[in-house]
Amino acid sequence: KVTVLGDIGCYTLAAYEPLYAIETCECMGASVSSIHGFNKALGQASEGKTVAVLGDSTFMHSGMTGLANAVFNKHDILVVILDNGTTAMTGHQPNPGMLQDILGEEAMHLDIESVVRGLGVTECVKVRSYNLKALHSALEDMRDKKDVRVIIAEEPCVLYARRRLKKNAAQVAYVAEQGADAQRCLEELACPAFYRNGEDVAVDENLCTGCMVCLQVAPKAFKARKRA
Repeated sequence: KVTVLGDIGCYTLAAYEPLYAIETCECMGASVSSIHGFNKALGQASEGKTVAVLGDSTFMHSGMTGLANAVFNKHDILVVILDNGTTAMTGHQPNPGMLQDILGEEAMHLDIESVVRGLGVTECVKVRSYNLKALHSALEDMRDKKDVRVIIAEEPCVLYARRRLKKNAAQVAYVAEQGADAQRCLEELACPAFYRNGEDVAVDENLCTGCMVCLQVAPKAFKARKRA
């Protein structure tokens, strides 16, 4: 029940059905910058009802300036930084905040939370993206606060974790109980590992990343097992 101002990145896919979670997509840094004018135009009607979303590499590229401007002008905004540890959309190019320093002694890692707080943001919290309970709790808590506040949602890009960090989840999800909950999860979560096997819902083990979000959405329908 909020208006989400997006940026350009992998998360722009959330603009499509069935998620339909992002209303705007313009350019790098546009989410944090646009929300200033958006809230000014709406006035009190925007309170607690608008969110800016951008990725970690976009934040490093051009999101910091918008955030600094928001702090300077004492805006009342909520910003969510989706930190997947790399520049995932365009090929995993290095950025100052990435998880692994592939440039060795030629580069230095910048901690996003430290940068955010260094820009003057006092309300800043980190959560794990796959922990839905913690993420929802952080969103609700920050929504009701004032001034500039930032949520940093962390989870490594799946492809980057496999290729560069050499990490792969030991577990996969499977459908333990067919029925309304499994169908609802298929229709609402839009996981690319889901598919229909006749009238049933199934999980492709080769595509399952082991995030276990489906177990949180429909715990009776989905269970976890060791990867074959």
